[in-house]
Amino acid sequence: MEHRILDDGTLICKAARGEEIVSSLTALLEEKNIRAAQVSGIGACEEAEIGFFDPETKAYEKQLLREPLEVLSLSGNASRTEDGKTFLHLHVVLGDRRMAARGGHLFKLAAEPTLEIFVRPLKGVIERAMIPEIGLRLWKLALILAVLAFCAPAARAQLPPPPLEVGCRSQLDALSLELTVSWIQAQDVMTREQARALVKKKLAGSGVPDSYVDRIFADPRTAVIDAVSDRFGRPPAESAPYEQYRKYFLTEANIADGAQFLRDHAPLLLQVNARTGVDGALLAALTGVETRYGTNAGTFPIFSALYTIVRKVAKRSDWAAREEAELLKLCWKQGVDPHSILGSYAGAFGFVQFMPSSFNAYAVDFDGDGRTRLDEWPDALGSAANYLIGHGYDGTAAFDPGSAIGRSIYAYNHSENYVRAMLELRAEILKRRP
Repeated sequence: MEHRILDDGTLICKAARGEEIVSSLTALLEEKNIRAAQVSGIGACEEAEIGFFDPETKAYEKQLLREPLEVLSLSGNASRTEDGKTFLHLHVVLGDRRMAARGGHLFKLAAEPTLEIFVRPLKGVIERAMIPEIGLRLWKLALILAVLAFCAPAARAQLPPPPLEVGCRSQLDALSLELTVSWIQAQDVMTREQARALVKKKLAGSGVPDSYVDRIFADPRTAVIDAVSDRFGRPPAESAPYEQYRKYFLTEANIADGAQFLRDHAPLLLQVNARTGVDGALLAALTGVETRYGTNAGTFPIFSALYTIVRKVAKRSDWAAREEAELLKLCWKQGVDPHSILGSYAGAFGFVQFMPSSFNAYAVDFDGDGRTRLDEWPDALGSAANYLIGHGYDGTAAFDPGSAIGRSIYAYNHSENYVRAMLELRAEILKRRP
């Protein structure tokens, strides 16, 4: 393939009449030892083979086009396979004489009369690995680790940013990665029947009847919530630098509301402290961080939220099935409709955002009215205090992240930023105390 290298290292390439550009480009990249590159181009052709990847069959449906066609857009990237061979991943949009467009994955294309192609080499190496569960060779970035770990919709939330040296400096590479992650997110981890079977397995020996589980799963309110899987596809707030993270909670309004909460619930907080030894201002800060003092306890039906995670968020699927089972245990025991409980996208509920397993282990009927409800302050604050005690809270310890108090907060949410923000919010609330 005829080509020239520009001052910035970009290759400008011109395909000859009848030249098959996929094989020619591959040979050129091998010759130049280019291990990562962006590819783009326009032109015309007389023959092209394009394809559509069917995720069900894990195979391409191919179509051979033999007619004069305009190459409206050629784009893609170059990388290396596990054995070091050049791998071109190209997509193309073709226009015919009727001005109709067709496109897909490009397997081969014969220029007529020519194609004008840019190849922009990138520093470093992009490697690909075959993922049998998908049927494609994908980039061996954090994305590949995500697929291997079955964390599809959680990929962006769970993984560090791709290192710059592997070629994600360009907007095109970043977009390609995002589109690949989005494609993976669209795939189900398991069917409804498989999800129900997994939850039943977690319920073995619990005394919850299979017929009850079947009825809840068969309820038309059981549904996949796209907003839930989407949330798992975002970086968690706790991953932000602390100075950014603290701004979510250390606002003037949240501090003032915390001081007011401390005043409004002073008798109850003193009662909780007397029984448990847990600091009332810390409990106020906990509710301020978790639910803005009970004003934002969540709007997702948590049965369907957990059901969504089981089916769509691979890395958290088993965890979500355990929580779904715990939810069914508590609802069966208390005679509550599982579909009636609202909470966070991750399945936490109540003023202090307990997961179902935490409820079953640590929730208490603090006011002794014969029922345990986390949307009532006595039970919510008493249960939160009981949780902290169960995770090592020591009333004689200092209020700092490394103390027994800090470690008990960390058990609530495994984030050092979370611990620091809660302790800082407590300190600011106390400054407003009369």
